[in-house]
Amino acid sequence: MDTIGGGFSRTSRPRGTVQGLFTPEDEYGDLYPEVSSIRKDSPPLREILSKRGASLSEYLISDAAAAKDEEKDLFWFHGRITRDIAVHILRDNGSGEGTFLVRESTSRSGDYVVSIMHNGAPQHFQIQCMGDFYYKIDNGPLFQGLDQLINYYRLGSNGLPTKLTVFCKGLTPPACSRRFGRTTPLHR
Repeated sequence: MDTIGGGFSRTSRPRGTVQGLFTPEDEYGDLYPEVSSIRKDSPPLREILSKRGASLSEYLISDAAAAKDEEKDLFWFHGRITRDIAVHILRDNGSGEGTFLVRESTSRSGDYVVSIMHNGAPQHFQIQCMGDFYYKIDNGPLFQGLDQLINYYRLGSNGLPTKLTVFCKGLTPPACSRRFGRTTPLHR
């Protein structure tokens, strides 16, 4: 019996030719057959690059540009700021109907707040984290990812006093709170 960090164990099986090395198929192949089949059916990187007619560096540069383009509508996050600072930022951005930003909640760890301008006055709505990366506002629908929740309220008010229109430019939301994204190695 081999012990793998944290007290987990599995039955010993032959590994690669060098003591202590193993292939991913040895580790995951029989437990997750879909991993082995995907790995065997996937074309190698050099084949993908030759079809695109690009070198690896050219491909990475174009991929980074595509990632930046995909995230251009996600710069509504402002981190851990207070309500007063949020109001100041909203007013500095013209106070237009539906102008918004998203910030971390200062009163409830793990939750967020969407701050919106409506009829010239700021309003704040708690975005509750329902576990993992599921979010909702009050009795509204549950969304997988903060990005999906914001997109929903940008399409229509759907229970908020107004729909979200123009965001106050900040940062992209943390990758751990998003359903889609390309900013972590796992996403890429």
